[in-house]
Amino acid sequence: MPTIERRPLEEEHALQFEVVITKEELLSHVETEIKKIAKQGKIRGFRPGHTPMDVVRRMYGNNILKQNFYNILEEELSRFVKEISSSSSPIDLPQPLASDGSLSALSLQNLQAEYRIPFEIGFYPSTVKGLSPYDVYEMIVVDVSDDEAAANLDDIAMRYGVEKEITEGIAIGDTIVVELVELEGDQPKEGGRREESRLLLFPDMPEEIKDAFRGRSVNDVVRVRLSAMKEMMSGLLYRRLLNLSADEDVETIGEWFEATIRNIYRDQPAEMTEAFFQERFGEEVRTQQEALEAIKRATQAFYADFCADRLVKNVMDRLYELNDISWPHRYTKALFAEKRGMSSDDAPEDYDAFLDGLKRLFLLKHLREATGAYPSDEDIVREIAERAYRQLSSMGLEHMLHQLMPSMVQDRKTVEDARTTLIVRMIAAGLPALVTIQERRMPVDEIDNLMQETRANKMKHLQNARQEATEAETPPISAEESLPDKG
Repeated sequence: MPTIERRPLEEEHALQFEVVITKEELLSHVETEIKKIAKQGKIRGFRPGHTPMDVVRRMYGNNILKQNFYNILEEELSRFVKEISSSSSPIDLPQPLASDGSLSALSLQNLQAEYRIPFEIGFYPSTVKGLSPYDVYEMIVVDVSDDEAAANLDDIAMRYGVEKEITEGIAIGDTIVVELVELEGDQPKEGGRREESRLLLFPDMPEEIKDAFRGRSVNDVVRVRLSAMKEMMSGLLYRRLLNLSADEDVETIGEWFEATIRNIYRDQPAEMTEAFFQERFGEEVRTQQEALEAIKRATQAFYADFCADRLVKNVMDRLYELNDISWPHRYTKALFAEKRGMSSDDAPEDYDAFLDGLKRLFLLKHLREATGAYPSDEDIVREIAERAYRQLSSMGLEHMLHQLMPSMVQDRKTVEDARTTLIVRMIAAGLPALVTIQERRMPVDEIDNLMQETRANKMKHLQNARQEATEAETPPISAEESLPDKG
């Protein structure tokens, strides 16, 4: 079995070691493989199972030797990294150090008594500041007032209410059935447009149209400039109101119409009975007060991931400030060159960004270990299913969940997004056992503003990153090229 000879460099936060592989161990593996090929392999000129071992050794010996050498080395490195990871935090995999060059001449004809392959590995600090009961962090908690919950309940009752016909007093939000006649001056236009349409009088409609109908009754006749709708709103709504086909030119239609009100319909809220509460909030909710509490819980659940994300971000930022890392630069520069394919001396800014990423990765890993934030595959599938169900049910398509799930759990971005959400959620849930959490109650409108500000900052950061990437890819213009053409 290979051996490891260590040389700790504590002041440099690194460990140098050599993997020692002996000639006897290599030959043992090689001979086993040669015997296997001789008995089972098919080599031209020999019957299966009757190939002399000397022939196999001569034809394939050196290739078998090299393959086994690197298999032994890889297995030993993997075992060693696993061993030291149980008591310390390696930055990444070991990086090879300069050797004596004996590996380039590796062959059965001139095997050395032993081979020493040198490596170095760097370590993160063994402790992290900022995660004790004396460290205080603020967590936003949604404060849903009774009035907000009641207004939400009224909206739900209206959404699942019924449409009733009335005869007078048209108000914003009513739907009216009107008989429209296109006018020319004060008279119906000969051959003009005549339609019966339903018109929802919603708040964003042009004021002159709302004023024409507000307070009116069935059979009233009003004069209205319908062209205001296509000027201030969607032309599609205007076409739909007049039942215009896609190829009909709206410019040939006059501005003014005579509208005779035939019917008025008004949405009435659903009656808040026990059956209504159970249907909308679950069988355990039977009263208005229980419905209000359910609304508060649902509102808090809606903002829970944002609050968790903000808490974890604040903790990460604070840990970043408190913890300075003494980098083992010989190791991290070799790691940078291996991962980025360039020298740290040639790209110092990229190297600094690389170290910054390593630091944040270490702090996040430490947080995950301290809080047990390792979601299982089952957790991730459940999170994806819950997200999909919420989205589909909002469109009345929840029956499609089972059809969509197989492709969703195969989509890498969907899975990683769900995993990240669960990690943040689990870290936030575990933090109160490590640090002191002070709750800051915040009303819904303030959290909405904060979420909007956060999204805007993320978008700005993304745009800046794209701009920097574009500038980096754009070659500079020389002074001569920038001069105007003298010709």
